[in-house]
Amino acid sequence: MIHTTQTVAPTMVRRIGAEEFFLLARTSGAYRPYWEVMRMLAVGQAWGTGPIGQQPDSGLLVMPLDADITWAAELRRLEGLSRKKGFFLTPPVGHLAQLPLLLEKGIEAARRRAPEHSVQAVVAFDHQLENRLPAYFAAGFALQAVRPLAGLAPEALLTTGEWGEPQLWIALADATHLSLLLAKGWVAACLRQSESGCLLGMVPPAQIA
Repeated sequence: MIHTTQTVAPTMVRRIGAEEFFLLARTSGAYRPYWEVMRMLAVGQAWGTGPIGQQPDSGLLVMPLDADITWAAELRRLEGLSRKKGFFLTPPVGHLAQLPLLLEKGIEAARRRAPEHSVQAVVAFDHQLENRLPAYFAAGFALQAVRPLAGLAPEALLTTGEWGEPQLWIALADATHLSLLLAKGWVAACLRQSESGCLLGMVPPAQIA
């Protein structure tokens, strides 16, 4: 009897084409209108995960902050006109399990092109945020602000940096208290689960390098 074995193509992070990302983005409400997606693909880098030769199963974009797109314009407005340079990562789409790989590659691509700038990221502030935040915190991001950027729905703005030890723990669901602390310069740099839900570890401005 002849036994045959099937080889499974390894999952990897790779640059993907505009059509591949466009098809992937259609499954997510984070990327609309689609004409804006095409503008983003024209100036950004699309990264995805999945075997070569197959449609990617997750992805995000590495975008320049000086791009003529809605997210970049809003980030420039929030950070001030003097901070036009650098890159940010768009909200991830696809399988959550691949997010650490995407973030690693996205940060690497951003720092390669602008090593003197921190990397920012935009994530939807929704019921999935507490499942996504651990990957961002592990990659060196901290939650810096919660604002409506590309629409009416609030989005989380994260940035890389050096963070101290948390001095206060507050519930992620306590949006009012969280917003007040973020407005005063605190950042959320870690989280833990408790009986009452997800708690964010808040770092005061004095401990932010």
